[in-house]
Amino acid sequence: LSVGSSLAVGCAYQGIGRSMKLADFDALETTNLNRVKATISQIGSTKLNITAQQVFDINPYNNLYFYPDGLTKQNLLSFVHSEPKPQIIFEIIDDFEMKILLRFEAKKARIPVIMFSNLGDSILVDIERYDLDHDLALFNGVIGNLSDDILKNPEDKNKYAVQLVGIENVPQRAISSVREIGSTLIGRPQLYTTVTISAALGNYFTRRIILGEPVPSGRKLIKFEDVTLPQ
Repeated sequence: LSVGSSLAVGCAYQGIGRSMKLADFDALETTNLNRVKATISQIGSTKLNITAQQVFDINPYNNLYFYPDGLTKQNLLSFVHSEPKPQIIFEIIDDFEMKILLRFEAKKARIPVIMFSNLGDSILVDIERYDLDHDLALFNGVIGNLSDDILKNPEDKNKYAVQLVGIENVPQRAISSVREIGSTLIGRPQLYTTVTISAALGNYFTRRIILGEPVPSGRKLIKFEDVTLPQ
């Protein structure tokens, strides 16, 4: 519920999603204020409660279903398959194993999955329309056809996690910042601009899918520096 909180609030503004399932185990910290629309007075509150309050302030009749432990092996089936069954799943989590497990279940349920990776001033968008193509490879096949075996080898999980984003897509400043975590930085830097644009794109794709407009499976790297204005 970093990008996810903005996605949920954006859907509420657009009248999308009478029911939403929200999964997050974390509480707001000062380090989240570079990307989460929240205030100092909310430090210590759960991201679930903060997001829920923002949604209810827009639409008090929305039905929200909370998963306060985040997405886990214990609640995954409930999240994907129980009523109200999701029509779209936004996946923006760090746990690579859960990314895989979630997609296995989404394929079974024929639910599209949309993922955003924030990479400095770039966004990697990954759309998987399992509702249209039940045989679609996970992550659009960027790391091959994956099976349950990938979850048995931790080294493979780390390798595929890097391959999924593509080291060539990660800005050098972001790579350098990793070395500073625990020294001059206490966490991985992210930008509010990138997070909010990711959320806006997610709301846009959601609206198009709901209206039956073309939204094919695929992935695309959007670089803000490529957006140029006429002289």
